[in-house]
Amino acid sequence: HESVDTSSEKNEYSHQMYPIFYIPPYAGGAKYRLITGALPKTHLLSSNAYELEILRLLEIISPNEIIVRHMIERTCRRLDSTCFGNFCNNGECYETSAVALRFYCTVEHLFTKYGDNIKKIINGIIEHFHDTRRSEAVCMYLMIVFSELPDKYRDENVIDFISFLKLKLKFRPLLPFLTTEFQN
Repeated sequence: HESVDTSSEKNEYSHQMYPIFYIPPYAGGAKYRLITGALPKTHLLSSNAYELEILRLLEIISPNEIIVRHMIERTCRRLDSTCFGNFCNNGECYETSAVALRFYCTVEHLFTKYGDNIKKIINGIIEHFHDTRRSEAVCMYLMIVFSELPDKYRDENVIDFISFLKLKLKFRPLLPFLTTEFQN
């Protein structure tokens, strides 16, 4: 990696690649499966996926809770100093960037400054998709993430990428709620 801290201003979260609030138990070194069933190679992806998804859900179900807002603010500051919070294509940071994208889209209404991060991650995911072989689980997660993008980010490249993912997956949705949104 190039420097992990991509921001010009250091903060107390600089270089903090691992979660603050929801860290899966160590479990003897075993990694936890992601929502797609994929087994990550690194704890970096596993632990960040769990924390960011939990915080995303807390924002959806308890948006007015002060403690939830505090956790989201701290997590956003932490993500500012990570490579995957600004898009990274090294190792599983590509997948971790996709998790960060989904998180940012959920909390964007709180912090307008993350619009640039969202665009950067979207473009990076699309541009670097073919750099290596991506598993069906990664494609399915990207389908979920890109299907949830706010309309203002759904440009022609995003629509083409969703169409590409549908073809790549032979549109075999693993999650039933995806079937209605993508029927043409």
